[in-house]
Amino acid sequence: MANISQPASAPETSDTPRTETDRLARLAFVNEVRATHLKLHPLLRNKAKLPTPSITKTLALCTHGGEYQVEAYSWWAHPGTGKTRCIEFIRADLTEKFSGCGIFYYEPKATYKDREERSPLGSEEARHREFLASLLAAMGFDGKMHLSVTLREVQVVKGLLSRCLPSRHLFFIIDEAQEMDGERYAWLKTIVNRLTALDVQVNMLSFGQFELQAKRKEIIEKYRSDIERRMLGDLFEITGICSAVEMEFPLDACDKSSEYPNDSKIPFTEMIAPIAYGEGFRLRSIASLLWSAFVSVSPLRAGESSIGMTYVGTALATLGRAIAARDAAGLKVEVKDCEDAVASSRWKTRKPVQTPDGQGHN
Repeated sequence: MANISQPASAPETSDTPRTETDRLARLAFVNEVRATHLKLHPLLRNKAKLPTPSITKTLALCTHGGEYQVEAYSWWAHPGTGKTRCIEFIRADLTEKFSGCGIFYYEPKATYKDREERSPLGSEEARHREFLASLLAAMGFDGKMHLSVTLREVQVVKGLLSRCLPSRHLFFIIDEAQEMDGERYAWLKTIVNRLTALDVQVNMLSFGQFELQAKRKEIIEKYRSDIERRMLGDLFEITGICSAVEMEFPLDACDKSSEYPNDSKIPFTEMIAPIAYGEGFRLRSIASLLWSAFVSVSPLRAGESSIGMTYVGTALATLGRAIAARDAAGLKVEVKDCEDAVASSRWKTRKPVQTPDGQGHN
C-alpha cells in the first residue's frame, strides 16, 4: 500500500465532524484520494489484514511469551481459517513491541521418509546436514556451506545470532510445523541451547495444520519430554469467526483502526463509502446480517469451529464493491447484498473439514 502526501489543508480524521464546513472539507479530501486509490483498496482485493478475536489472543500469547520468557507456544488451524495472515500480524506486532528483536521465519519441507531407503539421505548424518542447509537457505545464506555437521551448525548459530543483535532476543517462527518431526526438533533444540549459552532469549512459535495435533502427540510419546516443552509448548487452535459478535471485530477495524493508503488517516469504510460514512454508516452495523447470511447458506459442519477468514475476506471484497458503487446518504445494506457476498465466497461448496484421523466431516 503506497503512502500519499496529504495537502497541507487536509482535515484530520474525525468520526463526527464538528461543523458542516469540516464535514464537506473531509468529504472533498477523501473523494480526491478515493479517485486514485479505490481500485487498489486492500479490502476490495481481499488483501486486507483484518483482526479477529482469535488473532488478538494469539498476539497476546506471543507478547506474554516474549516478556516472561515462555520458551514455546504452538497453534493449529484448519485451512482457510487465516493462519497465514495471523503470522503476518505476529511478525509486525513483535517487531513493534520488542525493539531490535530478531524474527526468523522457517517453513520446513516434507519429511525425508520417502527417500530413506533409496538414497544416502537415509543416513541420520545426511538428514541432519540437509536440515541445517534448509535453515541456512531460509536465512538467505549465500556463502559456502561446510560439509561437517558440526561446522554447519556453527554457521546456523552465527546466522541466527546476527539477526537478533544487539537485543539478543529471537522469535523463531515455524510455519507448516506439521512437517517437522521429533528428530528435526531435537536438532533444532541443540541450536537453541547454543544460542541460550550466548545469552540469547529464544521464543519458539510453531504454526501448522490440524495434523500438528497428532505430530505433537507423537513427539511426546517417542521423544524426550523436554523437546515437546522447549520446542512446542502448549498447543492452541486459531479459529476464524465463531459468532455474530465476533463478526463485529474485523468490521469494526474497517470502520476505525484500519487505514488506506498509508498515512492517509482514512479508514477502510470511509474510503469505500465516504458519503455514507459521513452520515454515520458503519460496517459493524451489518455484522449480524452477514453472519446470518453465512449460516443460513450453510451452517457450521461437524469438526468446524468457525467461518474461516478466507471466506469472510472474499465476502467483504464483494460486499465492499457493491457498497462503493452505491455510496450515498442513507445507504442501507440489504439481506440480498450479504447473500450475494456469501455466495461469492463459495462457503456453501467448501470442502469437508479434515481431522487428525484423516477423515472428512460434513
